[in-house]
Order: sequence, then C-alpha cells, then structure tokens
Amino acid sequence: MALMLMILGSATPATAAPYYAYEGEFINVPRLGWPVKIPENYTLPGDVVTFNYTLEGGHTYHAYLIGEYVNLNGHLTDYDVFLYRETSTGARFLSSHTEAAGYPEQISNDGEGRYFTPTVSGNYYFTVRNDPLESQGSESAILVVTERLDLNSWYPRFLSEPIGDGEVSYDTGWVYEFTSSDPRLRISVDVPDTLDMYEARLYVVGHPQKLVGVNVKGVPTPWWLGLNATLDGVYGGVNDDPQGFRHLNMSDSCEHMGEDMLIEYAQPLRGEVLYHLVLIPEYGNGTINTRVQTDFSTPKITLLDTVSEVNSGEQVNVRCRIDDRSALASVSLQYSVDSGTWREAPYASSGPYYNGTLPGQGPGAVVHYRWEVEDSLGNEAQASGSYKAMMSTSLSVSLDKRKVLGGEYVILSGEMNLPDTKVQVYYAQGTATRFEVTTDKDGGFTHVFYPGTLGEWTVYAEYLGGGSYRSSSSNRESFTVQRKPTSVTLNVSSPVIGLGSSTNVTGKFSEARVGYEVMIDAVCNGGAVTLIALTDDEGNYRTLFSPEQQGEWTLQAAVGADGIYTEGARSPFARLQVGGPTIAKRIDSLKSTAMQPPYVYGLGALLGGSIGGGLFLARRKGLIFKKKEVEPTPEEGAEDDFDFEL
Repeated sequence: MALMLMILGSATPATAAPYYAYEGEFINVPRLGWPVKIPENYTLPGDVVTFNYTLEGGHTYHAYLIGEYVNLNGHLTDYDVFLYRETSTGARFLSSHTEAAGYPEQISNDGEGRYFTPTVSGNYYFTVRNDPLESQGSESAILVVTERLDLNSWYPRFLSEPIGDGEVSYDTGWVYEFTSSDPRLRISVDVPDTLDMYEARLYVVGHPQKLVGVNVKGVPTPWWLGLNATLDGVYGGVNDDPQGFRHLNMSDSCEHMGEDMLIEYAQPLRGEVLYHLVLIPEYGNGTINTRVQTDFSTPKITLLDTVSEVNSGEQVNVRCRIDDRSALASVSLQYSVDSGTWREAPYASSGPYYNGTLPGQGPGAVVHYRWEVEDSLGNEAQASGSYKAMMSTSLSVSLDKRKVLGGEYVILSGEMNLPDTKVQVYYAQGTATRFEVTTDKDGGFTHVFYPGTLGEWTVYAEYLGGGSYRSSSSNRESFTVQRKPTSVTLNVSSPVIGLGSSTNVTGKFSEARVGYEVMIDAVCNGGAVTLIALTDDEGNYRTLFSPEQQGEWTLQAAVGADGIYTEGARSPFARLQVGGPTIAKRIDSLKSTAMQPPYVYGLGALLGGSIGGGLFLARRKGLIFKKKEVEPTPEEGAEDDFDFEL
C-alpha cells in the first residue's frame, strides 16, 4: 500500500510555454483508463517522453502521474508533466505541472488542480520530463488518463468488438472512474441490439480512509499496483482479460445481443471509495449507456396552497414543489371528476415549483388530482389532492323599522340566491334566539319577531351550507326596543271646599286599557294621603277625596312603568283649597247635641210661637234638617243639597 499524501501544488499557466512536445520518445496511447508504465531508468534526468491521448471535448478526465517515485522521504526523482493540444500548426502548449521531487502530478484545468475537461476533441500530448535540475534518479512511474463519471447520470459510449490477435483500439473497451461514499450502488448498462457485451466489472482501487492510494488535492488516486491486476483483499485486481479476475458480486455479463447488464452492490467500506468500472465488449458494435446510481430516494412532492373547496365554474390553480437529488425525467398532472376518467392537465414550471390549471366544474363536482414524477434514475413519486366545486351563496337582510315600542313587532325581510332553502334567522341581545325560515321560489323570506326585552337587538341570517352550496352569512342589522311614552291627567271637581266636604278627583291615562293603577298623592302642610284608582277601558279613572285638614292641598297622579310596554307618567299638580267647616256641617254637629233631651224642649218652646216662619228660616239657614247624601259626579259642584223633614 502507498502512503496517503495531500498535495497542494498548482499548474503553471500557459504563458510559460515550455516546448518539450517533440523532444524524446513519442508514444501513441490507443485507449484510455489503463496505466502506461514508465519503467525504472527509462528516462534519465533531462529525458522527455510524450504520450498522445485522444480526448473528447466536454468530457472530464482524471489524469495523473503516480508510482514508485512518489516518496516524500526519499525523493530521488522529480517528474514534471507538460500538456499540449495538437493543432494544424503543431502542438499548442496548455499547462505545466511541476510539483517538487517525490510528489505525484495531477493534470487539470478546473482551477482546483483536480480534473481536466478539454474544450474541443482531439489529440492531447502529456509530456513527462525527468527534471535535470531537481532529479537524482529515474524511478518507475505510471501515467493514467481515465474518463470520470458523475453519479446518477447516463453516459453514452460507442464500443466495438476486439480486433483479432488481441490488438486493442480506442473503442474496444472502456474504463470509467468514479468516487462514492454511498452504501449502495446500482450500475446499469443498457446494451443495444447490435452489441453483445462480454462483461462489466467493478473494482475498488482507492480508499483514502484506509490509506489505500494517494490523495492529491482532495482527490483520491488509485493504489497503483492494483491497476495492474494486483489484488489485496477487496482492493485492486483491475484487468480486462476475459479469463482475468473479477468480483462475482461486482460484475455482470451478457448472454446474447442487446441484453442489458446490472450490478447491484452493497458497499461494506465506510468513507469515500474510488472505483474503476471496466466495460468489455465481445461481438458487434453499438452505443451503450452507463449509469452509476447511488440516489434511491424518491422525489419529494410538496403540495402548496391546497384548498378543500373552490368556486364552481372557475378554473383552479394547483401548485407543488418537487425536490430531488437527481434530474427529473418526467412530470405529469392528471385529474378526474367524480371518480371518472383521469385526464392530463397543463402545467408550467419555474425551478422546483410547478403550477397546474384544472378546468372549472359544476356545483357539487368532486375533483381528484395527482402529480406523478419520475427522475432520471427511475425513482417515482406521486402526490394527490382533492377539492369540491361549490356554488357561493349570498344573504342579505333588512328591517322595517329601527325603533320598536314595547309590545310591537319587527319585520325582517331577506333575500338569498337559492329558492326553497332553509335559512337560520338570529335575534341577539347577549345570547341569540334562532328561528328557521324557508326562502320562496325567488329566494325571498320574511320573519316577524316580538322582542321581549328593552334595549338594542342585532339581527342577521345564516345559511349553513350543504350539498353543492357554500355556507354564508348576511349583513347585520339592529333595532332598539323602547317603552311607549304615556301621560296622565288629574282634575278636582271644585278647587275650594270646606273641611268635612269631599271633592271628585278624575283624570285620564293615555293608554286605554282597564286596570292601570293610578296613585294619587295629596300633600298638605307636611301631611300626605295616597289615593288609589283604577282605569277603565278608556283609560279614565275617578275617586272621592275627603280631606281632613284645612289648608292648601297639592294633588298629583302617577302611573308606574308597565314592563317593556309603557313608560310611567305623572300628571301636572292640581290645587285644592280646604276652608273651615260649612254651616251645614256645623248644624250637623249642633243637631247631634240639641236634639237630645232636655235641650229639645227648650228649642220647641222657643220656636213654638212662630212655627211657620221658623220652618222657613230653618230651611233657609239649614238649622233643622235631615241630610240626604248624593253620589258626587264630575259634573256636580261641591255644595251639599238638603231637604227638610218634619
């Protein structure tokens, strides 16, 4: 095994233009991928040998010089490499690669010192010079130029059957190089019907983690002895001899023309591994396609902006993002309506984003759609979604009034764009009271509501949706419930009466209904009396007030508020003047005393002589009488009417 080295040198730019291409020996190398040996003492210091390779523009190659001379401790030999391209006017200098003695050389143009990618196809000269100034020996070396293969990509290559007598040519075999740290490899070789491949062989030629091979500028190069069929465990053994060594689990062959080859390999090694893939044709010719697959992950499809419902009749945009390690081979968008036939739908893409357009559908239609993706490695993925086409509905409501008196009703009117449909109507004041109505053939509806509390109410309507139609809510309207304003009057039949007399108190409440309780407060000199009367069916009330105190009385009628229906009311004040007792009242008092014995006899003797005139006087003055009380009415005065009785 060779010691692992990290080389940090760089190529000399073309402006130096050293010219060694035609000095020394010139060797045509018929095919790529196989080591060309420079034996020990083959070149002395100052000697030059040029190797001519045919390279293809746009292809990437790993070109390096390694071998026994690579030794950082006993560095006797210093090989330099100069690169030229053959032109019609001679060799054109491209670059020089002149590491110190004992270092490997890696020929590149990628700016990192790793790989060489020619811009045009043609012959390229790799001129190896044993530096006469720095070199003290001529140790053996090998020059290798191998096409590099990127993982998970297809590579076409024309191959033809070998020429007789074992002569080799450019396309009678091929070697690819690749590196991978993946634990699983699938190597596919698609073979045309015009070609029968002998075998595809996979070899492990470098393993930096185990110090197998030399690491140059971060790129592993092979354990060089393994390129000459030397085998050490799993490492090396590279050859294209039909009877040569192959790993049984790392090879495949064709039985007939056009049979494809497949190598499935589970890599037991850890870390980055360098492989050589050897392709050996047997009969015929044709272009094979080779791919080393390490990506077995399916594409990741992420649906974006998904919806469960859309507007009926409108086109629907469906979006997704597709992420994959490998290039995508195909993407398709399909849809079906109500579990019917699947149809293709158009889409556009921008980077990883894909935007599809699905046609509009009628109300109630259920659309299923799916994105189907296959990448260049055959990994497939699918993501699906669905939605329902729904018709939007609309609701609006209005009220016949904004202010409602207690006991009155409010009429709600509404319109909807669906006939014969159940609609929920809500009246809310803190909590909501719900009613259900049905639209008519034109989508209209009405509802009558008697509010039970005072204050502001909010009213709105909702359609709960169903089937093919979306739910909707109406605008919100409001109204206020107030008590009905009222009034009450109060009248006294006579504003002046004597003490002991009575007066009729009458009035009217503005609400014509039986049973309203009218409270009449009468106040005089700090004393108070409350009378109660009830209204009749016209709102009228009446009562009799008999004050027991002289002075000025103030009277006021009041009716309390009736729930939500009517406001309370108070009448204007009425005045009642109460004087001393009337004559009649005083005679009543005297009669109760004088008519008792012995006073009655004295009164009779006094009046005995003039009875006629006495009776007349008594009648006029109210001194001798029997009182007859009459029910007062609002039209009567406050004076008493008397009749005499002998």
